[in-house]
Amino acid sequence: MTDSTVTSTGALRGSERWLAMLGIRPEDKTVTGLLFSNIFLAGIAISAIRVCALTLFLTEYTSEQLALIAILLALIGMPVTVVIDRLTHRFSMRAYIFTILATVAGALLVVRFALGISDSRILIFTLPLVFEVIYMLFNLQFIAQLTRLLNVRQAKRLSGVVRSGEFFAEMVGGLLTVVLLNFVAIPDLLLVGLIATGAVAAIAALTANIFSSNLLVTNEDIVEDEISDSRLLGMFRLPYVRLIVGAYCIYMFAYFFLDVAFYDYASRQYPDEKQLGSFIAEFFAVTGFFTMLTMVFLFAPFLRKLGIVAGVMAFPIVILLGSVAVSAMEYSNLGLTLIFIVMVLTNGLRYILQSAIWRPSVTILFQVLPDRQRTTGTALIEGIVDPVAGGVAGLCLYLLTNQLGWEPKQFLALLAALMVVWLVIAVFIRRHYLSNLVVSMQKRKLGELSLSELDNASLDVIKTGVRSEFPAEIFYCLNLLEEIEHPEITELLKEVLPNPDRDVRLDVLRRIANLDIQPLIP
Repeated sequence: MTDSTVTSTGALRGSERWLAMLGIRPEDKTVTGLLFSNIFLAGIAISAIRVCALTLFLTEYTSEQLALIAILLALIGMPVTVVIDRLTHRFSMRAYIFTILATVAGALLVVRFALGISDSRILIFTLPLVFEVIYMLFNLQFIAQLTRLLNVRQAKRLSGVVRSGEFFAEMVGGLLTVVLLNFVAIPDLLLVGLIATGAVAAIAALTANIFSSNLLVTNEDIVEDEISDSRLLGMFRLPYVRLIVGAYCIYMFAYFFLDVAFYDYASRQYPDEKQLGSFIAEFFAVTGFFTMLTMVFLFAPFLRKLGIVAGVMAFPIVILLGSVAVSAMEYSNLGLTLIFIVMVLTNGLRYILQSAIWRPSVTILFQVLPDRQRTTGTALIEGIVDPVAGGVAGLCLYLLTNQLGWEPKQFLALLAALMVVWLVIAVFIRRHYLSNLVVSMQKRKLGELSLSELDNASLDVIKTGVRSEFPAEIFYCLNLLEEIEHPEITELLKEVLPNPDRDVRLDVLRRIANLDIQPLIP
């Protein structure tokens, strides 16, 4: 049964019809609610911890010093992930999740206690690093549950809705933080994060009780060693992967360059500690709201209509325009307030695009690869490229700002040049994406491709496949078109019907009968 047949049934009640519009079927409500609650509460904790860490950091250090945090994260983030994996590889999934959450809670307690007895600048310097590691740990526990509780078809329908909880939390958490800062000190926001972490643990416990069988590790989960071209570092041998990695590395430069510029202008605009904290909270509340809307309602139609190339190019185009605008305004000696407004808009769009368009597009880019390469490619980006590229970007930024004395107007101009390089890479990525799509289609390896997010160019490749000289490829393409209920399925079946191969003709006749296509019944 397809999504459309479920959503059109009159048996659904009002609330269920509304949920069905988002792809949530009645049997999905419990798992969707639990996963949404998990990432929402984690987002509340992340929001409070971020405001505390960045506000205290910016009162003692300049925003340029955040470059050092990027370098340290590259040195610490990957080893932390590896250590957790090594220590818990024999744990049950339940124990693994609670070990991560206990680590987060323990870190928050230790840091809050340390802030209560010491005002050490070294301690304050480490706060953004602590935040980044905690953010990573929250993601680890969430992804562990997401991949266990949702099968492939559910993931296609529900991932966007579930993940939007993080950005809903950005909005709610930001507004909550603004209110709380009228009553509590900045360091006490860590206690808010601790309470939210406890709530995440409660949701995780409830999830483990309801879906205990899903969280068990079975023999099916133990796979043989990866073949050489599917190993983590072996993926670099693929030109397509190298192009994706190149674009992702430039994205990490944008991530840290814009962060430093944004917080530099913010600290100048709001010299008071509480005003700065309130602004940061409000900023993430607003961007979280628009990111949530973009993920739930705009991402899929945007990609289908404009293609995967738009998913790759949207981010660099916007950042190119914003960086050039801020840099030009600085060189023109315009007022700080006007420059700050443009910087806020640029950074806000950066957060929306990176979460709702660019990072999901990276996942889709890997989906046209064979199963093992698809999984390994995603791990390569998240576990190796992300922290290492971030460290390199941080090192470059540190040299530019601390050694060469560059200001935001200068390194933003350099960032604009990097965005042009990204746009050139995007053209080649699209060519390789469509080439790999054809190869995967010929090998019938698109079983887990998110068909609802295919763009028009990709669909054209599949439609062309029904004219293949190989029956197996025709069957496979027809299966894909039938699964997504392509509006041209009738015309395509009519086109294939005169095929000289008897098996193909019989298959088409069976499809006509099964789908009850009246114009072709005679």
